[in-house]
Amino acid sequence: MLGNKHRPKDERVPMKVRPKEEWIKIECPVIIERETFDHAQKLLKESRRRWAKKAKNEYLLSGLLRCGDCGNTMVGRRQKNWGTYVLEYSDVKNTAGAKNPGCGRRVKVEDLDKEVWETVKAWLNNPNEIATAAENQQQSGTPNFEDAEIHRLENEIEKLRLGRKRLLSF
Repeated sequence: MLGNKHRPKDERVPMKVRPKEEWIKIECPVIIERETFDHAQKLLKESRRRWAKKAKNEYLLSGLLRCGDCGNTMVGRRQKNWGTYVLEYSDVKNTAGAKNPGCGRRVKVEDLDKEVWETVKAWLNNPNEIATAAENQQQSGTPNFEDAEIHRLENEIEKLRLGRKRLLSF
């Protein structure tokens, strides 16, 4: 890191994280009472739960889909296209905390939802098709969702371990 990036290069002061043993602890005065803080945290938690997943539009598969190319979850969104609004699933993430911004794949909600509902109706009308589809998936060597998710999580854990090693090696 460089301190004060707006200074000329020759005046910048290089900085690094000191070991915990060198830290100087300073007592800070309490600004608010513990009960007030706990009550505020409780209210925030309730508010998040109350307003979570309150979308303006209903999306059948939002958050359940994954992009086949980049692996991001696909969520429903309303997109303006040449003056008309189109509902679509997209893997694009534009938040600062997103690990992968996505590859930009988009699928129309009505097309995908219709296809999923048709498949579900066919399975409900003919339960033997569920067993056949499961057998075909196992024979084709396609990993089931649980195996794929375990593999993805193992990769995430390995990335985090490597990141932690890099941080600790300073």
